[in-house]
Amino acid sequence: MASSRLPPWTYAAVVVVCGLGTFALVGHFLGLFRSPAPVARAPVPDRLRLPSPIDPNSLPPHRAAKYAAARAALVPAFEAAFDGPVRIHDTVLWAVEDYALFLAHPHPPDALVAHCREALRRAVIDGCKDPFVTFAEWRVDVEAGTDTPGESGFRFAEALGRTKYPAVYRLEAHLDAMDRSADLLERPPAERVAAAGQARDTFWVAFAEAARDPSPVAEALLLAAVRELVGRDAPVCGTPEENYKRATAALAAAGAREHVRLTLDGFDAARAGRAGTGPVARAALERARTAFQRAWELEPACPAAPTELIAVTAGLGLGADEARRWFARAIEADPDNPRAWAALVDAVGPDRGGAVPDALAVARSCRERGAWDAGVPAAAAVAFDVARRHRPNFLTTADGWAEVQTFFDAWLAARPADWHARTLYARLATDAERYEIAVPLFDALKDRPRPGVFAGPSEYAAAAARSRGMIQWAAVGVGAAPYPGYMKLGEPARRAAARAARRGWFARTYRDSFNTAYPADGPGRAEALAALNAVADAEAPGFLSGGVADAAWEALERAVAAGCDDPLVATLHARFGAATGLGAADGDKLRKAAARLAASRYPVAVRLPAALSATDRTAGGSAEQFADLWPLFTSAAADPDPTARQELLRAADRLLVALPAGRAADGERLSAALAAGGDAYGALVVSAAGLITAGWAETAGPRRADAPRLREASALLERAWRLAPERPEAPTRMLAVATGLREPRSVAERWFVRAAAADPDNYEAVRWFARYRTLTADGNDGGQALFAVRSIAYDFGRWEGGFGLLASEVDASLLTTLYRGRLDNPLIWQQMEQPLQTWTQADPACRYAKTVYAQMAARAGQHVVANRLFRQLAGRPWPGVFTSPEAYREAAERSRRAAGGVQFD
Repeated sequence: MASSRLPPWTYAAVVVVCGLGTFALVGHFLGLFRSPAPVARAPVPDRLRLPSPIDPNSLPPHRAAKYAAARAALVPAFEAAFDGPVRIHDTVLWAVEDYALFLAHPHPPDALVAHCREALRRAVIDGCKDPFVTFAEWRVDVEAGTDTPGESGFRFAEALGRTKYPAVYRLEAHLDAMDRSADLLERPPAERVAAAGQARDTFWVAFAEAARDPSPVAEALLLAAVRELVGRDAPVCGTPEENYKRATAALAAAGAREHVRLTLDGFDAARAGRAGTGPVARAALERARTAFQRAWELEPACPAAPTELIAVTAGLGLGADEARRWFARAIEADPDNPRAWAALVDAVGPDRGGAVPDALAVARSCRERGAWDAGVPAAAAVAFDVARRHRPNFLTTADGWAEVQTFFDAWLAARPADWHARTLYARLATDAERYEIAVPLFDALKDRPRPGVFAGPSEYAAAAARSRGMIQWAAVGVGAAPYPGYMKLGEPARRAAARAARRGWFARTYRDSFNTAYPADGPGRAEALAALNAVADAEAPGFLSGGVADAAWEALERAVAAGCDDPLVATLHARFGAATGLGAADGDKLRKAAARLAASRYPVAVRLPAALSATDRTAGGSAEQFADLWPLFTSAAADPDPTARQELLRAADRLLVALPAGRAADGERLSAALAAGGDAYGALVVSAAGLITAGWAETAGPRRADAPRLREASALLERAWRLAPERPEAPTRMLAVATGLREPRSVAERWFVRAAAADPDNYEAVRWFARYRTLTADGNDGGQALFAVRSIAYDFGRWEGGFGLLASEVDASLLTTLYRGRLDNPLIWQQMEQPLQTWTQADPACRYAKTVYAQMAARAGQHVVANRLFRQLAGRPWPGVFTSPEAYREAAERSRRAAGGVQFD
């Protein structure tokens, strides 16, 4: 019953808007109490003060109350601590008051951010050395996207922690110092550990002091800090369990109000419920529900409890109506409550028994509400992501994109320069391949995206480069017409048509030839026809995986059990059994069945793959049998059907790989056989393939710069492409040439465009493009290159066609090259898990996905997740993922023990 997870960037979008930092949460949490009327400003000389873009007297009532409370708390603290020159007192005071206005907005308008930034900067320039003002300037800089990382940021936080400001205003400084202690890369590891420990100790001293403050402001800040520490597991901040115990003791010793202590209990129980499964998780969520409900009864003006109850009641399966009830109470307590909107999206969506339209309805409500500076619109990003996870092509369909575009058109019409809107819209437009929309947004951002929307600078740079590159291709790089780039790769209608054509060819070929070859009254005839139909379903994506492959093997198993001894059925039964791991891994059985089929009266399109299996040396075949294949290739080349020719070149690839050393001349015989059958294109591609194999060896030696065989292969492939630009093999192999020669990126991208345009399911082209981008990248550009390829693999939703595997492989490369194997980092694990989670959701019966997911989760120490997946696999992993059956069993047992033998629903 673990709650559904969303990708890191959508959480981060809501987190940034909600302001999970304690100071940034002041505005959000000040709704916990009834505030007095706004405090009027003292008269000041207008010529000295920067005019504010927002008049405090024009604020809506709930924000006016938040501003008044923040000003009433901050100004006395500043006056008591100020020890600077009298001449700068008013300038600094105005900056502090403007900062209080900043805190009254969950999503401050860009104009207000710029105003506060300038006011605080002026105070510092005038000579103010007050640590609070310095810290406030830094916090506003973070909001503006100019964070100060590492040592400097740590010192800003640490300096405020050493002042005599009220403890509640030092809490975030200590929290931030803890977080940033991990970034002190210039310090030795022992010093980083010591710095983190010191920050933890000073935080808890300040927390105990703040807990004695009975003001609603202190309660708001305490709840913000507690939710941060109890709700996440960050090693530098301590474990959630440890933090819960320390916070409980501090609140009890200070005599904190009961609703605050109950809310803390609810935070802890809700975290346990999200992390667990089965009855254990349900019991924890019930405890959370009881604690939050009692806290709300004691203090209904506090939004924390009803906001959390939206997710808790949804996790308990109490229905959308109950979630909406708590949502209404949370919004009543604080109309500026983006967390409540985001929780409602999940509560009514498909992960909780609802539907995608229900989640999108929340996004429309966000738009109709129009509270653009309340942070509410960011919850719509969560709704769009829910739709993408359950409808992988959501963004590339007309209806899906219309939802997104209508929302952002309204947002930018109200706030044309909104930094957050531009960043989110640029991200979604890139993913939707709406590059003509994305590029102006990237240009306006000037390489300063709002933090948290993209996974990091590398992902942002990759998305911007991809969008600009596609616009350039569309303008000049691809020519007039049939090569619109890999934009077409994600187009559902075109991809569906291509798959339907492949499926139709397999179904027709198998059915017609079986009907001719097998007796009308033969045993198992009906079961065999059904099995051949299932095989056609499995062959359609061009990549054998997923539930359709398992279903095909099961149908073939029924046909064999019914007595069908046809050589085609027997060969497919052996092949699918070995490929899925559901049958015995008996190479001899496959070779014998294939030999029967190759010698049968079946048409050449059916016999050719079987003949290749019969000659497979790894299964006992003989290289001397190759001579028998040339007539088959010649005959098959005469078939003009596009799928038939695609399968013919796949068979040729299999043969070229199987050729032993010293028999390279057979490659030329194969090329001649295709030419004799009338497939000049195929003959050129096969000739080039032999040269590519030898040419890659040249690139490892002193002749890498020219690699003459690769140059020759390039010329052949260019000729082939001009003969048949609608076929994918030549441009796909050109990517291998471009990679070996380390051609300029524009060359590789041009051929990638052509390969993808020719085949919307071109898994091999994306894999070669990934290899090219990785091998030709320098330094950190390698990470950007991998992010770019990951976006291609992930965003097009080709999960059943191998792109899920490719996305996870790219992530594994990122893990090694960019993240130094740090799977124990929660943020890195979230990124690694994202494509695996989406792959399993898009294809729930796919054992391949579950096997890869289980392996990665076990490596990451996510043993509850791994144990659940191992139980679902039930001892039937997809072959080739684990190194051996023993390795699989060891990993499964290790996760079972580490998860405590958890039982699942």
